[in-house]
Amino acid sequence: MMGGLGWCISDPFMNIVDLRQTSVRQLEPLLEEEASHWRDELHWDYRGALDLIKRFLEAHALCGSVAFENGSPAGYSFYVLEEQKGLIGGLYVSNKYQQATIGRRLLEEIGRASCRERV
Repeated sequence: MMGGLGWCISDPFMNIVDLRQTSVRQLEPLLEEEASHWRDELHWDYRGALDLIKRFLEAHALCGSVAFENGSPAGYSFYVLEEQKGLIGGLYVSNKYQQATIGRRLLEEIGRASCRERV
C-alpha cells in the first residue's frame, strides 16, 4: 500500500494509483491517445472535454484512479459522488494493454472508493 491516498494491486508490473497523486504531464500520452481515439473512431472532437479534465487534474480535484504498467499510464477512470449515488465521469484504457483486465480493476476501485467515501 502506498502512503496517503494511494494504493496498489497485486500485479507486480501494474500499480493502481489515486488520480489526485498524478500530474497531467504523467498522463499526457494516455490523454492524447484517448483524444485520438475519440476523433478517429468516434468522429468527435474531444479537446473541450480533455481541457476540462486536465484543469481538474492540475488542481488535484478529480477523484479516480490510474493504472500504471511498468511505469507507464495504461488507463484511468474518474468519478463524482453525489449524495447516495456515484457517477462515472470517464474510463479509458489504452489498446496497448489488456483493456478488459485493467478496465475491470479500475471499475472495481471506483466501487471500493465510493464505499470508503460514504462511510
